[in-house]
Amino acid sequence: MTERADITIRKYQNSDRHNVISLIEDSSLTRGHAAGFLLGILERRKILIADTGGNVVGTVIIDGPNKNQQSDIDYVVVHENFRRMGIGKILVTHAEQILRHMGVKKINLIAHQAKPHLINFYQNLGFVLVNADGSMKKKLR
Repeated sequence: MTERADITIRKYQNSDRHNVISLIEDSSLTRGHAAGFLLGILERRKILIADTGGNVVGTVIIDGPNKNQQSDIDYVVVHENFRRMGIGKILVTHAEQILRHMGVKKINLIAHQAKPHLINFYQNLGFVLVNADGSMKKKLR
């Protein structure tokens, strides 16, 4: 677990399901996905939670690694009342540490192209924009 002030980064628990789905749906990143789709993701992938006082305030979903030692990260979401506090950066950094430990050499993600500040956010974390659709990559060392 990683802590910052009263924020704890921890693994997803089944009891987080409703809060994670609500957080992702409220973020407008789901592009119309139904809760059922999100439930499928929650069952198959690694998920980190940013927690404060028992409340889910952020999440990142890790998929992979694949046979090419690459992994995707999805749904880096921080509740609007907790943004600009470094929580997103902590979540991504923690995901990178886990993936590096798993032998992953490259991380892929898609930044929401309608939100240019997200592209800047990921570029500040070392990701490179590779396509106009918001596809980004980062080599791990």
